[in-house]
Amino acid sequence: MIIEALMKQPRRYIVLVIACVSVIWCAFVPHALGQTRSIDSLLRELHRPGAEEERFVDLLNELSYAYNAYKADSALLYGQQALKVAEHSANRKGTAAACRNIGFAYQRIGKLADATSFYLRAMPIYEELRDSVGLANVWNGLGICYFEQGDYENALDFYQRGEPLFLRLGKMDRYAASMSNIGYTYLQMGNLNLAQVYADKALSLANKYNVPVIQIFALSHLGDIARRRQEFTEAETFFKRGLVIISANPANAVANSRLYYLLGYLYADMRRFAEAQQYLDSSLALSQQGNMRFRIKDTYEGYQHLYETMNNYKMAYKYQTLTVLYKDSLFNQESARQIAAMQREIQTRAQATQIQLLTKDNQIQQTTRNGLLGIVGVIIIAGLLLSRAYLRMRTVNKQLSEQNQEILAQRTRLEQQTSEIATMNSELQHKNEHLVELNEEKSQFMRIAAHDLKNPLTSINALAGYIAMEAGKMPSDEVSMLSGRISHTAERMFLLVKNLLDVNAIESGNFALQMINVDAAALLETCVQMYMDAAKAKNITLSFTAHRHLEDTKGFYEFCAFVDEQAFMQVAENLVSNAVKYTPPGKRVFVRIMHEEGVQYGYENSVKKQEFIKIEIQDEGPGLTLNDKQFLFGKFTKLSARPTAGEDSNGLGLSIVKQLVEMMNGQVWCESEYGLGATFIARFPASTFNVA
Repeated sequence: MIIEALMKQPRRYIVLVIACVSVIWCAFVPHALGQTRSIDSLLRELHRPGAEEERFVDLLNELSYAYNAYKADSALLYGQQALKVAEHSANRKGTAAACRNIGFAYQRIGKLADATSFYLRAMPIYEELRDSVGLANVWNGLGICYFEQGDYENALDFYQRGEPLFLRLGKMDRYAASMSNIGYTYLQMGNLNLAQVYADKALSLANKYNVPVIQIFALSHLGDIARRRQEFTEAETFFKRGLVIISANPANAVANSRLYYLLGYLYADMRRFAEAQQYLDSSLALSQQGNMRFRIKDTYEGYQHLYETMNNYKMAYKYQTLTVLYKDSLFNQESARQIAAMQREIQTRAQATQIQLLTKDNQIQQTTRNGLLGIVGVIIIAGLLLSRAYLRMRTVNKQLSEQNQEILAQRTRLEQQTSEIATMNSELQHKNEHLVELNEEKSQFMRIAAHDLKNPLTSINALAGYIAMEAGKMPSDEVSMLSGRISHTAERMFLLVKNLLDVNAIESGNFALQMINVDAAALLETCVQMYMDAAKAKNITLSFTAHRHLEDTKGFYEFCAFVDEQAFMQVAENLVSNAVKYTPPGKRVFVRIMHEEGVQYGYENSVKKQEFIKIEIQDEGPGLTLNDKQFLFGKFTKLSARPTAGEDSNGLGLSIVKQLVEMMNGQVWCESEYGLGATFIARFPASTFNVA
């Protein structure tokens, strides 16, 4: 009852069969094969519910094709299931692919009559679908069937039918396979020179387009050619190159087993019997595992050759007997009769196609003749009519030409005007956008100024009012303290206004620099001394180091930079004050200056060195996050770190630093790891001469 129910629903039946095969495969076939990952993914998709029937057929055919490389029985099973579903759903493309895959599997197993039969079933469908690639693959399969029968002339005929199609359609892997098959055929025919030409071409294509299977086949052919010429060392080189490729691509049992049994032949000829036995054993194991009967027969012949070379005639006779038995099973009379009948069918079909083409050609010729006669008559009548109309058309054409020239002139003028208007609109849009940006920036300046000035002004007003009310009663030390607060608050307001004015001056181009040669080390040390009290108030160790590399600095400054002195000091003050501001109490701040040589460059025969003065301000503060680094030198930027003693920060200092450094032809950047402090680095061009 269960079987009858499943047969009424073939797809469920097929899935059940496939699931059983998958379990057996997973249990018994090693997953070291390179193809397994692809097969596993196909099986997972196959078992996934909801796949459309057409995709289901495609998956079965893909699995059949994948297994054909090393497990012909499984390939046959999936091909047969694909055929059943495709025929049930009238899927012509899937039916043709299934017939081709089944033919391929039967060919691997050694059932050439069955293989030919299924290839012949696929051929008319591919012709009907006008699928050139599918048809070329069928011709290639028929060529292999003829090759295995020893009918090399017919094999070459079918290979050479498919070869130009693969090339024209850009299927370079299949084109390389055709070159390999033709070379192998010439090899078996004893034409070693032509065999080498095609094998070399196949190897070149396989290397170029990375087709490992064809690389192995081509190297096997070249090694066998060299072996037959008694060039054993060269033959071994070719075979060993093939072994290297197999180690990286072990999945194709057909190619690998051929290389193994040819190595067995070679080592038998070289009287290296243990190695010959090893490779013949490997070939036989792969061939039996994949049920590749032709390869089993070839391997038995290899054993026979080995034992004859060893003068072990008893074992040689044993393998000769096995070879004959396999030949008989592959080429029995019934199989030969079926193949002969199919050959006649192929010839009949080819003749019918030729007759059909000739008939069509005759019909086309007759139609062409009749058409030509009609065309001649029409041309004569048309000529008479045209000759009468020609004179009238000349006048009309002249008028139209003049009108067209005027229209073209007007069109050119309109295009020029349109282009000018578009240019003006684009410029106007850019100016509007710039005005919007300026307006937004002005509004932001006003918001910052209003926000950051309101609190200090309120504080000053309150403190001044308090002093005025209590002037006669207040002790002098309290008056002094409150006055100090007012002074400090006014200084904060002054610094904010100064920064705003500096930003505006820089961006409007009104910040004039006076570039001179200065002693950068002396200026930087002065700046450090200015912030020594602020550092001591927070118990921070603030140190300055000048890394000199000249032994005698008497009479000139090693750290001579070409900068604006006030701008340099403003940069240094900003960086040093920030380091003190963001460093926790009890930590350290290091200020360093050093000389640095740039990369050499030359123009024609001249070589010049670029030299720099570099300052580094390193703190032990919280460091910068990735987000901080992204917006580090922007205007009004508030970073994640906060001043450690309640100091003020308006977000303009680093923006001013960057613009001033770049105006002085320098660079500034920061190196920081979050939690490990930050090092701000500024680099300025060194003077081209020393200052005495």
